[in-house]
Amino acid sequence: MISSPFSLRLEEDVKEDLEFLAKATKRSKSSLSAEVLGTYISARALRLKQIQEAKIAADKGGFISHEDMKAWAHSLNKK
Repeated sequence: MISSPFSLRLEEDVKEDLEFLAKATKRSKSSLSAEVLGTYISARALRLKQIQEAKIAADKGGFISHEDMKAWAHSLNKK
C-alpha cells in the first residue's frame, strides 16, 4: 500500500503516551499513529455509511412502525 506523509499537532500528554507506547512495543510512532487513525477512520466511515443507507431506506418506507418496534422490544423481555 502506498503511503504519503501527513503531519498533525498532538496534545503534549498524547505525544508522551505515543512515545512511551512506541518504545514499549518497539514500533515507530508513525506506524502506531497510522494504525490507530486507520482503524478509527474506517470504523467511523462505516458507521456513517450505514446511517446514510438507513436514511435512504427510511425515505423509501423501508422501516417498521414505532408500535411494531415496541412490541418486538417487549417480546424480548418475555423470553
